[in-house]
Amino acid sequence: MKLKNLLYILVVVAVMAVLAFVGYQFFLKKGGVTTPETGTTGSLPTTGGQQFPSSGQSTTTTQGTTTTSSVKFGVVSDGPALDYFVNNANVVTVVRPDGTIESIANSATSSLSNATIPNIITASFSYDGKKILVNSLVGTTTRTSVFDIASQKWTVLPDNMESPVWSPANNEIAYLAPSGYGAETVDTINAGAANPRPVTLTTLTMENMLLQWPMANTLILSDRPSAFVAGSIWKFNIPSRALSSVVFEGLGAESIWNASGSALLFSGDGNNAGGALALQDPAGNRDALSFGTLPSKCVFAAQTTTSTSSTNSIYCAVPIDQSTFQVARLPDEYDQKIYLTNDNFYGIDPSSGSLSNIFSATNANQNIDATDLKVFNNILFFINRYDQKLYAISLL
Repeated sequence: MKLKNLLYILVVVAVMAVLAFVGYQFFLKKGGVTTPETGTTGSLPTTGGQQFPSSGQSTTTTQGTTTTSSVKFGVVSDGPALDYFVNNANVVTVVRPDGTIESIANSATSSLSNATIPNIITASFSYDGKKILVNSLVGTTTRTSVFDIASQKWTVLPDNMESPVWSPANNEIAYLAPSGYGAETVDTINAGAANPRPVTLTTLTMENMLLQWPMANTLILSDRPSAFVAGSIWKFNIPSRALSSVVFEGLGAESIWNASGSALLFSGDGNNAGGALALQDPAGNRDALSFGTLPSKCVFAAQTTTSTSSTNSIYCAVPIDQSTFQVARLPDEYDQKIYLTNDNFYGIDPSSGSLSNIFSATNANQNIDATDLKVFNNILFFINRYDQKLYAISLL
């Protein structure tokens, strides 16, 4: 491709992204949201103030009469959220987009860190929610720091850590580090140590990769997914240092995993639009699912059903307009916020693939584009891309 033509394409894409963002902000300021699927204006989710559906019920007393009503849906954080964690006591810790950190308990908000951090790339919580990793850009350097909630102190880690991810079982962090000539090292560092030092696991001939750490002994490496560029997904066994292929050279290849080795895999089609979602079991067997959504709009979770047992479940925010989903350039246009969805929520039985309706935004006349789904204490939490606030749906 000639350089002139390439530059023209890049300019056109940039202009489209700017116009989409300006239109998105305009409708938010007007107090309404135009869904890209229908073109109709609806309202942002609201429950009349901050509510936390911790038990699925709300009890009010008026003139001596006690009334109990169902609370299925609630807004947890009135301010924007970048990432969050909820402990067993339903205390919510939120990282704001500016890097400040707050705690929310019984609708009361308190500050944990007032330090602002510009140009944040990612923020994430350790497995137990007691530490927070913030990865940001300082000039041309990638800076990574860890905040300890108990001591309320920051620890600065080595520069230029790419795609840092927490271990699912301890305070170790895995990350990629550029080593030159088209290669990167896969390193780990113990963020709980008094003097954290990197340990190199291997060196691979690949660049600009993404990491996940879903299983104690397994890392997932993947190319950044795109409808226009074929990418691969790999498993890396930490003890043996062995690399095995999951998806090789697939358009739009994207995945999420659980601790047992099951995965949701998204793959695009040959027309650079839409795509299909499949459930893969730990043995590598795949079953196509009957609906379309992105893995980033789903979560694996263990939902407690009795005091002695639990069932593994998958929860997904599914775009209501599936026809529009299948013509969007995925995941590119979704990640760039050119394409926004309007979602309903479903639970998926991984053994049969059957769906159960968890919450209907359609019936509630609400616009929800859900991402960063997590389940704590039988409550499904998510961030709504229309306003960046944190919401919750009771699963009871």
